[in-house]
Amino acid sequence: DQTTGTVTIDTGAAGVSSCDVGTGICTGCQPKYACGVANEDTNGQGFSPLSKYYVDNHPYLLDTAGEYYVDKATLRLFVIPLPGVAMDASFTVELSKRRVAIDLSNTFNVTFDSLSVEMCDDTAVYSSNWIDSNTRFVTMRSLNMQLSGRGLTFIKTVAPLNTANGLVNTEHVSLIQSTVRHMDDGAMLFNQGWWSCSIATLGALCSHPQMRRFYMGHNQFYELAFRPFGDDGTGGYMIGNELVFENNLVRNVAHNGLQFIPGPAKQAATYPYASSDLVAGTVLIKDNIFEWTCLLESD
Repeated sequence: DQTTGTVTIDTGAAGVSSCDVGTGICTGCQPKYACGVANEDTNGQGFSPLSKYYVDNHPYLLDTAGEYYVDKATLRLFVIPLPGVAMDASFTVELSKRRVAIDLSNTFNVTFDSLSVEMCDDTAVYSSNWIDSNTRFVTMRSLNMQLSGRGLTFIKTVAPLNTANGLVNTEHVSLIQSTVRHMDDGAMLFNQGWWSCSIATLGALCSHPQMRRFYMGHNQFYELAFRPFGDDGTGGYMIGNELVFENNLVRNVAHNGLQFIPGPAKQAATYPYASSDLVAGTVLIKDNIFEWTCLLESD
């Protein structure tokens, strides 16, 4: 109940707990999973079934110097000034941007619905997993991602076949009925690397799918890659296995609309890949609209 200054929190394992917003004192929580703090189950970041929830941007939460509240309905900004700072004509407000808004690294079983994410220097949604961690079963529905470096970035390190503790796949990730627009770079980057798999030293091919079962459906991607991180300007880059891209609109892109690379590829292979370089991979591209691409360059 935000009006009384209390946030109700579902602990997932120990029933219901509550935290007093004014004092920060929480009751009913397991000590291992501190209220409002990314817990150990996700290696200190991201969400999991044991994660807590939090509320922000509400006027009743203002109680500390430096905090602010934005009333989007009236377009007014409320600020508690720092000690010694006068609220007069010389008062200046500086709002910093985050590098990443949502970090899904080593995260599973979470749904995001009806959120607006903007003003990120790097990427709005980020996931990067080494061979012993994964992101799985994530649904993003009705998201509005805009005015950032990139919309989504998912990276997975490929493990060699003889790695006993390697977690095989980052998988079952969906983006549905969402908008990704006005990005400096592309709408998405789905990539997997072979940093831990050496044919020369291990004698093993990195033949696991690693990035698989990504679904992108009924989305809009536009105004992309006119200030790219590199020199490409492509609207998006997707590599993986069992990818589905259907009923989407892609428009107003500096270079190519999207690049799809079924994978994974053998470690020694270089782009552009030959058919023999691909170990496995299927992609379904169906009922999409691509228009007004290659506006600055073509090949």
